[in-house]
Amino acid sequence: MDNKNLKTPLYEHHIKSGAKMVSFSGYDMPIQYEGIKAEHLHTRASCGVFDVSHMGQFLIKGKRAAEELGKLTPYNFSKLPVHKCRYTVFCTPEGGIIDDLIVTKLADDAFYLVVNGATLEGDREWLWKNLPNDVTLEDMTEFGLIAVQGPKAEEAMHLIFDEIEFSILKKMNYVDAVFEGHPCRVTRTGYTGEDGFEISIANDMIPALWEDLMAKPDVKPIGLGARDSLRLEVGFPLYGHDMDHNTTPFEASLGWIVDKTHDGYIGCELIEGQRNQGIPRKRVGLTILDKGIAREGAVIFSENGEEIGKVTSGGFSPTLDRAVAMGYVSTSSSSTDTPVLIDVRGRKLKAKVSPLNHLK
Repeated sequence: MDNKNLKTPLYEHHIKSGAKMVSFSGYDMPIQYEGIKAEHLHTRASCGVFDVSHMGQFLIKGKRAAEELGKLTPYNFSKLPVHKCRYTVFCTPEGGIIDDLIVTKLADDAFYLVVNGATLEGDREWLWKNLPNDVTLEDMTEFGLIAVQGPKAEEAMHLIFDEIEFSILKKMNYVDAVFEGHPCRVTRTGYTGEDGFEISIANDMIPALWEDLMAKPDVKPIGLGARDSLRLEVGFPLYGHDMDHNTTPFEASLGWIVDKTHDGYIGCELIEGQRNQGIPRKRVGLTILDKGIAREGAVIFSENGEEIGKVTSGGFSPTLDRAVAMGYVSTSSSSTDTPVLIDVRGRKLKAKVSPLNHLK
């Protein structure tokens, strides 16, 4: 299917709000409204709302749904409690990452998946190819998705869903809810480093929900530009940039998602081999000490001039008021505070290896 120039149910609202639109994952999406820095800082301090309806949503159902999901991911979903969410990845037979996603267990035989918009078509084909006939796959194209993020996100959500006991709805959990008589699903995951909620609801109800949120105190619309800088500050990887088919979970510093007691999944042999034998490279945070910004593709050198890796994401951190980045370096150079040099258009910027989460 050709996804060029698709529009989310909120397209007209973005235009009316003066958003600058760009093509992203085949959709016309808002990159910013009043400015990336202002939107970034507002989300860190208050509450920002994101249109993420370009992302893919699936339901997987069947008595063997947990077992089959466990064959596609490095986690045993039969032991995940109902109402819990789990961050995971699909892997190739060679251990590379096909996509990262969040799986929510709705029931013992039902799972809700949210995948990246850019990989939606490939993920769908992968699931169709690998799920047996007695496990059904439903494509939730009739549902949109809104993310509510920031320290005042819970307050805004309570004004919309006063029936939800948010003190009980912990991080990485979900609850069914109702908005203006229409059922919706609320998860508490987030991808900004702040408290965050996601609301999945029918496309025709998305505009009303958006307008209701915008009418609440301290709430502003936030574009994809700030979403990118927010996730960069806390070291969250972006698929296609910070990981891909050629990157394993351990190399991507995602070893914590690989269940030590789980085996038999696609890519298991190579991934478990890396657990036992080590990895040649590792994703790390990078603090830029000189003036300048290191962008994706910039080559990283050791102090003695040896090429040791490349930057995969980089930009300005509005919270810290300085440049930050992340990238892959040889494991021998991956210790925190290791001094490195980054080539930016012929200039060698002084930098150092840092934790992926620059805010800690």
